[in-house]
Amino acid sequence: MTFAVSNKSLLICTFLIATSSKILLFPSYYSTDFLVHRHWKAVTKHLPMSEWYFDDVYVSTKHTLDYPPGFAFLESAFANNYVTRTLLQRFILDETCLELLNDNELKDSISNRCVAFMRSTVIVGDLVLWLGAGTMAVAVESSEASMSMPGFLFTVLNPGLIWLDHVHFQYNGLLLGVLFLSVACLLQANKLELRCGKPTAASDIYQLVGAALFAILLTLKHLYLTLALWYFAYLLRRFCFVQNKFSIERLLLLGVGTLHCLMTPFLPLLMTSPQPTLLVKQIASRLFPFGRGLVHDYWAGNVWAVYKAIDKVFAKLFQASLPDVSPFIVGMIMLLFLMIGAKAAWMAAAQRDNHLLLLSLAYSAMVSFLTAYHVHEKAIMTTLVLLTFLAALDKQYTLLLWESTAWGLLGLFPLLFEPREFLLKLTSYMAYMAALYAFVGRTSNTEKAWVGVSLVGVFAVIVMLEGLPISFWGRMEFAPLAVTSLACAAGLIQCFARLTTNMLIYCSVHDVVANATATSIKDFSIAVKPDEIDDVDYIPPVRVVKDNDDDQYAYLLSTKEMQQIAELIIPKGITYCPWRRLYRLSRDGDSFAAFMECVKGQSRTLIVIRTTKGSLLGAFADAEWQNAPQFVGGPSACLYKMYDGTVIPYKWSGVNRFVQLCDANNQRIAFGGGSDDLGQTAFGLVIERHFQIGTTGHCVTFNNEPLCDETIFAIEDLEVFGFLVGTF
Repeated sequence: MTFAVSNKSLLICTFLIATSSKILLFPSYYSTDFLVHRHWKAVTKHLPMSEWYFDDVYVSTKHTLDYPPGFAFLESAFANNYVTRTLLQRFILDETCLELLNDNELKDSISNRCVAFMRSTVIVGDLVLWLGAGTMAVAVESSEASMSMPGFLFTVLNPGLIWLDHVHFQYNGLLLGVLFLSVACLLQANKLELRCGKPTAASDIYQLVGAALFAILLTLKHLYLTLALWYFAYLLRRFCFVQNKFSIERLLLLGVGTLHCLMTPFLPLLMTSPQPTLLVKQIASRLFPFGRGLVHDYWAGNVWAVYKAIDKVFAKLFQASLPDVSPFIVGMIMLLFLMIGAKAAWMAAAQRDNHLLLLSLAYSAMVSFLTAYHVHEKAIMTTLVLLTFLAALDKQYTLLLWESTAWGLLGLFPLLFEPREFLLKLTSYMAYMAALYAFVGRTSNTEKAWVGVSLVGVFAVIVMLEGLPISFWGRMEFAPLAVTSLACAAGLIQCFARLTTNMLIYCSVHDVVANATATSIKDFSIAVKPDEIDDVDYIPPVRVVKDNDDDQYAYLLSTKEMQQIAELIIPKGITYCPWRRLYRLSRDGDSFAAFMECVKGQSRTLIVIRTTKGSLLGAFADAEWQNAPQFVGGPSACLYKMYDGTVIPYKWSGVNRFVQLCDANNQRIAFGGGSDDLGQTAFGLVIERHFQIGTTGHCVTFNNEPLCDETIFAIEDLEVFGFLVGTF
């Protein structure tokens, strides 16, 4: 589902309704994070920059500044601007709201006006979220004139962000908005290069801006450092290699630009400090407090929650404990998994593959949540929003998104522990999950059963967590939180296993194309030269066996165009066979399973595609469509396009045997591949995303030029013909 960017009325209405709803949440419960951010604003308002990280010298507080300097300057901007000064001068905002206070003075110092001011800063920060999500929604669409409305709405209206930012109190939306802007630049760079067919200065600028934005994000919140390896691998391959040759000049350009953005917020503090070395040590101790332990007080639903649970069981049953896990061990385990994501990022960069870009980034974010040291439950939001846009790009991930969201949001329930917020989180959770399931669309019986199991598990956890009084648990008052953590850990770990499997399968299939080398014709069971194929003298008129609804669904090809295809493309042995339409997108639906059922048993098929811009193109396949991780097909396969009513065929070149591929796991069919003399790789034709999107490019298998003006095109309709062998 796409949405015209020029039509802004729905976006404006959605923004106004969402903002109004957030204002209604002003009186709701707020956590100690509210007091933390109030204190940080006071610190940046009253203390010199060199003293920001020594704030506990001036007041007795546990809410010390422990975010990077970039976020400190953001807090300073909120506390020191014209609007805030005006509010203070006119006594609309009480001065104690931004005063340096000891913790024991806070109880009677937080007025409703202070709460309204603080919550308003979060709403202002959400503008970055909306901008970033909108940019991402455009970047994942093939057309520049449209945006993915599901991806956008499911992100900006995610109840997890509302609970965390507008009730609990944080600035996650703002931070995720910066991440979205960075990733969108990388996506747009690939789209631009694929559309132009060659590297451009504009695509280089997009990549540099994407790198700079990620560096800025690190200065705002250092916990995104776990994605740095992914960015390093991706940008090293994408920006620093030109025609498969490494460029030291481009590496220096990328490094200097990124380092400049990374260091800029630190320099004012260091330049004004009388002891810069001491300041650096103080900042490091604040940013990386490893003494806090492996897990948070409320265990996030990751592998370390399971580890701690097993440790407690061992202590209870065997009076023994599992070995302590040091930050170094945790880091090594996390790095091992992140390297897999980095390898996928390298491949995504080499192939300009936006699908793999998002897939590998979502994988890396989930690795960070599941394996990092002292993770908070809110960290799952990065994974969920990236999966949202991955599902918008490819609907095969919608069910995985649904399950990950079900368990990820459930893990946030304990953060809103007051009874008055129960209906808010339950109703918003149920409404969001219902809408997300509608986005999933058709599911198999097995998938429905799995969803049912997940729903039963979620319901059981909610009853234990919210429905039973604490007195019910007696001395085991921690049990509801522990059960919630372990249930969410189990759900998210199995989602991670499926995400990893999908990524590895995707990489293995596309690695075949990327590493294609010249293959001799002797590898084919039919040893024949391309120029000897289909040498025919006479081709009879094409006859099409009609079904009952063929009058309702006219053929995409005219009679003249069918005859040209018969003469130029169809092998001699079946030119006398009648055609029969096996599948029509507008008639049979966009289910990949329906397509596979319609073409089952057909050893030769003709695919016809009409794009939304009216182009006609397609392919002839000479092997049966069966799900397999490797290419199949023979030398009579062919790509073609229509130009001014004339068929232009591109027959097999004999260079390699990457003819046709059926990847049911990713719901994709493809023709052609291999590396050319410049090391560039591309499919000749790909049909994916439930037959809604196609891509085309030059490939050595058929030595074809792109089959239409757009390298990424939207499909208006598609049909597949079979041939009635034995019928004349």
